[in-house]
Amino acid sequence: MQVSNVRVTSDDKVYFTLIVNGVFINNCRVATGSKGDFVSFPSYKGKNGNYYNYAYVSLDDATTAKIMEIIQAAIDA
Repeated sequence: MQVSNVRVTSDDKVYFTLIVNGVFINNCRVATGSKGDFVSFPSYKGKNGNYYNYAYVSLDDATTAKIMEIIQAAIDA
């Protein structure tokens, strides 16, 4: 697992590319929920109003924490 292309947009959203087993998942973002920050995968809105992920990887808490550390280090650099 690697994180690359970390970027902060003008509206303070953080987007990045997650690389898992050689697969690049572009436009992942850091989202804030009731339980804290989490990785949000790229999605689209269906005709029924629900959102569906283009790609998804199940991440455990330790992996998510490591991704957040890498992203914070990239922002601070």
